Amino acid sequence: MKIIKVWLLIFFSLILIILDGCSLINPTYVKPNVEVADNWAYINESITYESNFPYLAWWEQFNDPQLNHLIKQGLQVNNSVQKAFAHLEIAQGQLRAVNLSWIPGINLYAGYSTNPALGYPNYFYGAWPSYSALNIFNLISQHKAATLNVEAQQYAVSAARLTFIAQFTTGYFTYLAESERLELVDNYLADLSEWESIKNADFQRGLVPAQNVDEIQQRLWELRAQRELVVVNIQKAQNALQYLLNQNPGPLMINVHFENFCTQFPDVGAQPVTVLNNRPDVELAETELRLATQNSGVIASQLLPAVQLDYFAGQSDVDAKGSNGIYTPTTDAYLTWSVNPAIFGEIKSFSGAKKFAYANYLEVVRGALRDVDNDLVNHRDSNHRYELINKAYLTALDKYQLNNALYKKGIIAYNDIMADKLNVDQAKIALNQIKLLQMTTLISLYQDLGGGYNSIPLRSN
Repeated sequence: MKIIKVWLLIFFSLILIILDGCSLINPTYVKPNVEVADNWAYINESITYESNFPYLAWWEQFNDPQLNHLIKQGLQVNNSVQKAFAHLEIAQGQLRAVNLSWIPGINLYAGYSTNPALGYPNYFYGAWPSYSALNIFNLISQHKAATLNVEAQQYAVSAARLTFIAQFTTGYFTYLAESERLELVDNYLADLSEWESIKNADFQRGLVPAQNVDEIQQRLWELRAQRELVVVNIQKAQNALQYLLNQNPGPLMINVHFENFCTQFPDVGAQPVTVLNNRPDVELAETELRLATQNSGVIASQLLPAVQLDYFAGQSDVDAKGSNGIYTPTTDAYLTWSVNPAIFGEIKSFSGAKKFAYANYLEVVRGALRDVDNDLVNHRDSNHRYELINKAYLTALDKYQLNNALYKKGIIAYNDIMADKLNVDQAKIALNQIKLLQMTTLISLYQDLGGGYNSIPLRSN
């Protein structure tokens, strides 16, 4: 027994010396040094900076209880989120399996035989715990890798939640905007049809040329085609929302109107470094790089020898009454060292995986910075365009209201206000579309800033 203990002490001391000087078996992770600017390339000085975006339920600023409820519901049933949770559970199970591999296996046996030489029954039973080819340092590497994998899947869950919130909010307002647009197009069609009837009557009396009627009819056909597209957009938006809620395609009852929503929110942003810390996809990419680094050590550690330890204890009875029992304890220790040449190919493969993870991390970081910069520009631009189109709408409305008052006083004819009325209809449709763009750019900005995925507690597993 003393010889075995001495041998094991010498063996593990040698392994520690090997690992201490072998970076291949014990890889060291170094975080990539990515140069990040202090500010955005196209910065709006009026930006309000936030630092706690992951916990900011930004969609609540729309003051829509139905939207808030559906987002909360969707986070519990969305399949992409559920898949992310499933991957997390798999990773947690793998980590548990690695942790349990430190516990020796237990082998039990019992039996009865007739000893032909002695001529009487022999009862026997026993048990022995054992490690089969125990590579301690491989287990340590596996534990580090499994822990990193759990961390990666946690970030994947956050990324899935963030994506769902943005997709659902965008789809929600797209549906509301297209529903309002359908009403506006129908009003425009009704007014344009009335205008076409007036001009056709004028044509019949020889007051206007046929060209005037033809132009109106052309606009009618174009507008009817536009209406068909809007109807399709509404149906697709409903299906998209139902899909995100893990429901079958079909109508979704939403009892709010697009016109009730205000889009005049202050511009928001965060410093580039803060954005990288808020984004779960960036954290995921870095964790995958750390995992790729650690996985190379898992493979390389298989080059080390393994130890097999067995301890046996049993009892045998030389007669049926159980007398003259023989207790037979034994201890065995084996050193095994098996090297499969294919492992060197795996080491090379994991070296490539590490390079891929490194390039992927840089790509995600640069993409995150690009997206936020673009979002800031797009949202600022959409706000400015909304102001211009809204001014155009208000101007058209003022002119129509003024001429309509003159018409009611009998100063001008009804024909004279129809063109103004049609201009208002067109301006309303344009305002509807720019308002939707304004809201979607705002949503995209919040998503790329990493906003809201931690504002609603995770489900209980």
